[in-house]
Amino acid sequence: MAKSITDGVLDIIDEALNLSHIGKAPHFKHKKSCLSLKSTPADLDADLVILQIYERLVNNFKEPDNRFHSRGPSMENWRFKKIPYIAKHNESKEKTLEKAIAKLPSLEWVNQVPTSSGLVSDASDKLRNIDLVHRIGPRKFEFIELKVESDTPMFAAFEIVINGLIYLLSTEFYSESCVNAKEILGAKVIHLQTLAPENYYSRYSLAWLEAELNKGLENLIAKKFSSRIEMDFSFTSFQNSFSWPCEEKELLETLNNRAYVQWNY
Repeated sequence: MAKSITDGVLDIIDEALNLSHIGKAPHFKHKKSCLSLKSTPADLDADLVILQIYERLVNNFKEPDNRFHSRGPSMENWRFKKIPYIAKHNESKEKTLEKAIAKLPSLEWVNQVPTSSGLVSDASDKLRNIDLVHRIGPRKFEFIELKVESDTPMFAAFEIVINGLIYLLSTEFYSESCVNAKEILGAKVIHLQTLAPENYYSRYSLAWLEAELNKGLENLIAKKFSSRIEMDFSFTSFQNSFSWPCEEKELLETLNNRAYVQWNY
């Protein structure tokens, strides 16, 4: 029985990238892994990897004893709501930045959007949230994995892509009433992104990963969803002058001037 909607998913990624010789699992999370992959691995089949991840999520979801089948998903999943509270002792740069973005007067930015609470059990996946969701137009959203210092761009990329695939699963298997009750679930366009300061990316070269993830997403959506939704992935950064903490005006300005990452080859 699956303990999480993502059981087995990280193993699929490790195997696809052939990184079992680096550190402890998940092997692709290590900085050495991210530094070592500067071009597409010779035997990587991105279409197959994305399909395998999605099918593993679906198989985990379909296990008959899962909470979803008797009680449905948590009603908090895919909420569009600001969660500005932060504990006074929490000094994490990522968390304080995320909360500051949530506190901006703009109604288009929300944070900590749950994706899979209550799908497997009452206790499972309560922390599998999307850091930031930005509504950019009618039925158009950006799902953002926010980073300042932690982990690596490669790990962040797979985190947001997995959440994107959980989104697709939700649109496929939730009841019509559940889908209609959540604005996000009615999206036609989803942009999956990592967002971090420019120097977060400076040691790495991951243009190949961005391209492969987009290839895999495009194939999955054409195959499974009849292209009824658009979903893509990109690495993005704050402008070079940005430093956190900063004033609200500067934060809003830098959010409005995010850029695609230009990799060093």
